[in-house]
Amino acid sequence: MPQQQQQQEQEPPLCIQQQAQGIKRPAVVGSMTFTSLLGFANRPRLSGAVPTRWNVSDVSLRPVPAFGPPLDSNCTVYVADSSPSIVATRLSEALRQRSVSVEFDDDAGSASAMTAERVFFTIQLYRGSKVSKVEEETLDFSRGVIVNILKIRGESLYFHKTCRALLKSAIGFSDGTCHKVYCPFSLDRWDEHASTTTIRTSSAFKSANTTTIASLEHVMSLLKKDRIGAQELGLRSLVILTDPCSSGNAVACSASMAVLGAPMGVASDVSTFVQSMIRDRKLPGEEEDVPLELSFDDSVAPSVGISSSAATSHKQQRHAVAAAGSIAAALAEHASTMRSLALRVLSNALTILARERASVLTSVLMTHGSIYASVEMLSALLDDLSGATRPPSVLFASAHDAALSCKCLAVLMDYSKEACKRVVTLRSKTGVLDAFDRAEEVGALSHTWLERQARCASAAFGRGVGMTHV
Repeated sequence: MPQQQQQQEQEPPLCIQQQAQGIKRPAVVGSMTFTSLLGFANRPRLSGAVPTRWNVSDVSLRPVPAFGPPLDSNCTVYVADSSPSIVATRLSEALRQRSVSVEFDDDAGSASAMTAERVFFTIQLYRGSKVSKVEEETLDFSRGVIVNILKIRGESLYFHKTCRALLKSAIGFSDGTCHKVYCPFSLDRWDEHASTTTIRTSSAFKSANTTTIASLEHVMSLLKKDRIGAQELGLRSLVILTDPCSSGNAVACSASMAVLGAPMGVASDVSTFVQSMIRDRKLPGEEEDVPLELSFDDSVAPSVGISSSAATSHKQQRHAVAAAGSIAAALAEHASTMRSLALRVLSNALTILARERASVLTSVLMTHGSIYASVEMLSALLDDLSGATRPPSVLFASAHDAALSCKCLAVLMDYSKEACKRVVTLRSKTGVLDAFDRAEEVGALSHTWLERQARCASAAFGRGVGMTHV
């Protein structure tokens, strides 16, 4: 009985069996087929001859574990006519095109990834079964590759859109740019979904102020709560308020001026919150950061209400340390998410004002330049550039944060001479250009949006340095 059960678990899915028997059937992802989805049946497949950072061996790929959990057919595809190295090359290029931060494990044939929407998932490559019996016939699936994508955490909608694009890329039907839809939390929304509506009258702007102030008051009420979910919802609402494609240009401009410190009632509170998250990397009024690696005697026992002398058994100490470690990890993840959202808010605010009300942006930066053009703020943004080379497992300053920081620095240096002077003061001209060049180089290999924003920031720095010497 156990042998029969093990044999049933190792049998491939029906679609793979039909493909091996010669039955022509398009690859399936969920309830939709690749050939009917976007008409890719007659398009030539990608050769895979592009630079890759994922080097998977064609001979050392491991099979699907015999007693592992069943693979989800919605997130799994079987590639019968390509080697593991080619499949890995296609996936690497697709991840680059979609600007997904990823860390590869060549030996295990796996990858850990994080999207700009903070969806964490893993990609695992398996070798097909050596021998499988289908209707008394012996079939060999060992020449094919099984691609399985597993979501770790994040919103399912964004995960499945990314998953479908990656599975199509693994087969060779796409380069990863398909299934891109508008999302206020995506990095490339300004490039593909720019709003064409402009603010033509002052009355439209004044009416938008009333709506914006009420919305900002609701946002601040959420941010002042002591619950993680409420705080994240508040910042996500602020991201949408400063996004013209979601709220309209008038409301987005009004909310952006509040973020930059314009006097609008609750503007000071909103600006202070965003400033504290970006510059100080903590919530306003929060105490000093607690180290993630805590010893039991110093901090774990008091946090769980157990004294060091009372917790005599090793089992109690281990459980206490695990509980405190999980709490610290959750708080660190929350702080990372909040800071990433704050960077997105600042990027939205600077971008919409630079595009729609450039004179207002220049005036705000001159009047309230000590807030976002200060040495401390610019130093924090420059430090985020180091996140270009960090894997997604690192909580602070990921490649997505580095791209947002480049965009913020580009606008600040274009519209504030003082900001450009302070950037030169913080780091030499060569040091700043090297940081931008390094981010652009890393982006060219793994993150297309980071590449574009680093190039724009480098050009803005060159223009700013030329202006300061005139």
